[in-house]
Amino acid sequence: MIFCIIVLIQSLIGNVNSKKDFRDIQKTTMENFIQ
Repeated sequence: MIFCIIVLIQSLIGNVNSKKDFRDIQKTTMENFIQ
């Protein structure tokens, strides 16, 4: 649960900086979550 909140914060920051970074964060998040 805490991990998801941290990811959401990072995603929001990434979305402000660049939408590409936002998608990269989503991909790495899913990969880490699966592993």
